Amino acid sequence: MGNKRKQIHNLSKDRPKAAEQKNYVDSKKNPSDGFNTLQIYNRIYTSSIDIKRWRNAYTSAVGDNKDRSSLYNNLYPEILLDAHLTGVMNARINKVIGNEFKIVDENGKEDIKSTMLFESQWFYTFLRYAIESVFWGYSLIEFDDVIDDKFSCVELYPRVFVKPEFGVITEDLWETEGFDYTKEPFATWHVCAGDKCDLGLLNKAAPYVIMKRNALNAMAERAEVFGMPIKVIKSPNTDEKTRRILERDIVRMGQSAGIVLDLDSTIEFIETGNADGHQIYLTLIDICNKEISKLVLGQTMTTEDGSSLSQAEVHENVLNDVTRIDMRMLEFLVNDQLIPNMIKIGFPLKGFHFKFDHSEKLSLVQLATISTNFINTGKFDINEDTEKWVSEKFGIPLKKLEVQPSNNQPFGDGGQKKLATNQMNNTISNTSEQIKEIYSALGDMDIVNEAENPFTEKEGEDLIQKIYSGVINLKKLPKNILDKTLNYLLKGVVQGFGGAVSDFELGTPYEEMITALNENISVFSQAKTITQVEELMSFLVEDGEVVPFNDFKKKALAKYNDYNVTYLNTEYGVAVGQSRNAAYWVDIEDKKETLPYLKYQTVGDGRVRPSHKALDGIIRRVDDAFWKKYMPMNGWKCRCIVQQLSDGKETDLSNFKAPTDVPELFQMNPGIDKVVFSDEHPYFKTEKRIKKKK
Repeated sequence: MGNKRKQIHNLSKDRPKAAEQKNYVDSKKNPSDGFNTLQIYNRIYTSSIDIKRWRNAYTSAVGDNKDRSSLYNNLYPEILLDAHLTGVMNARINKVIGNEFKIVDENGKEDIKSTMLFESQWFYTFLRYAIESVFWGYSLIEFDDVIDDKFSCVELYPRVFVKPEFGVITEDLWETEGFDYTKEPFATWHVCAGDKCDLGLLNKAAPYVIMKRNALNAMAERAEVFGMPIKVIKSPNTDEKTRRILERDIVRMGQSAGIVLDLDSTIEFIETGNADGHQIYLTLIDICNKEISKLVLGQTMTTEDGSSLSQAEVHENVLNDVTRIDMRMLEFLVNDQLIPNMIKIGFPLKGFHFKFDHSEKLSLVQLATISTNFINTGKFDINEDTEKWVSEKFGIPLKKLEVQPSNNQPFGDGGQKKLATNQMNNTISNTSEQIKEIYSALGDMDIVNEAENPFTEKEGEDLIQKIYSGVINLKKLPKNILDKTLNYLLKGVVQGFGGAVSDFELGTPYEEMITALNENISVFSQAKTITQVEELMSFLVEDGEVVPFNDFKKKALAKYNDYNVTYLNTEYGVAVGQSRNAAYWVDIEDKKETLPYLKYQTVGDGRVRPSHKALDGIIRRVDDAFWKKYMPMNGWKCRCIVQQLSDGKETDLSNFKAPTDVPELFQMNPGIDKVVFSDEHPYFKTEKRIKKKK
């Protein structure tokens, strides 16, 4: 870099030295050196932690003096001994800092020389310190002298002495006045990560780690008491000397396989009862681990076992969302603080900014599939997910071969003809009729749609072509169709519920409810995709013969529009309505101590259906089984509500005649069942039938 390197060195000489900072910075090399108060503190707080200790530490941190020493020196290091917490933290951190990055100009083009300035240990150290601020809270990061166009060292100020609320570094743990690190020239050599009042995710994780640790201790104590059988020696000898010898021998026996007794003595092993008593501890430990996973990763299935592929995909998407947010945070930090400071020092970075690689990554399974196909066939199996990745990674402009269906041989070797014929049966026809029936009253759901329908006719034509050529079938579903359905309906849940999962505090009834609704939508979207593919495949054969492509396309495209426009828009409305009712039920449960009754109410106009009118005015307790079946919505475009009452006379239901026209699909309570769509929906029945066949 020639002269620019000299410029950087010259400017770095102006960096304030530790001695100029009244010894406030001297201690940063080792947080335990140079501050007697810290040494005294570490000697005082050496006992085990408990919930009370955590509460006291939190109270001190938010008090007038903002003393975070109890958190940073005692509590946080202790809870980081937990293997699960450390594991999920590292998973989140590594997923972020392991991503590729580049320095780009105003046009978004990478500048290789500038990127190489950051391809160094100092920058990765900075990224780790910065992302760790998510867990520890506010972090002050200092940069040392520039040597050979690199920062010689990047260090973290001891957090206990940094008082971000006051913008100072203090000499004593309990002081609020000290060295002002926000003023120049010192500010140029520092980057501040995190919010000033943030205590980090470790503060929220602490109660769960403490409970988990207590459960492990209790289980260990129980195992020590009840884990081994009780040894009993029976002997006719009653003299004191013999008894003491036997007592000594049984104590010494320990883990030994044998013991020497006289002929008249016997030994028995008595097994302890209640062998399953440890389950209560295992349950608590499992709950704590899951809560920690949700806190750090936003989900559990990347660390714990999942129940289905679709749910696992949702959880993986949640983790990817968390990663993207973390990367954006680091981008803002680098572009808003680090690069401007580097420009001040003399680095030639004006007009450049830092950017992570946000392109979608392929999983190991996808990579293995691509590689295997290439080895076996000499061709890449390119689809919408892999085409962009292969092109970018290898610099190869790929062009997909368009399948040109032939009216004579649409399935090549005829293998797919048999498959299509097998799909054409009465079951498919019945399923299609059921779907038509439940959507017969469709139309506007009287709900403002806040999301734009994502499907296009071009996507439909592509799907139809792939089904006709055998690329898409029941074993290989169209991922783009599934993902768009899922994301679209999830937006409906957010609209109806009043927020996304991240908007609600972890572990609250609201967070648990919307998480359950999202999982239901995930399973529903997969079931719908399976049902759609099956019905489209049923059009492949007519009277035992494969239909020409154009005839197939005409019928299939009409059905594609049914599923992905007409049906989907109505399903969006249901997602909004049922999610709104689920959120309302959380409120009802919260208030039932003071408002224990519910009253069913219709709008009262001429459009009220007879079956809903029969429910009008019924009063029952919140916990009554009646609301599990008849909580609104009780049909498409249902406008009924419930009113929560403090007092009321329960309606006698002994002569109650249950409505016969409430669809099974709506005979449920989304707040109790924690679902948007019940398992009575034909999509679910189709999925179960196909899985049973397999």
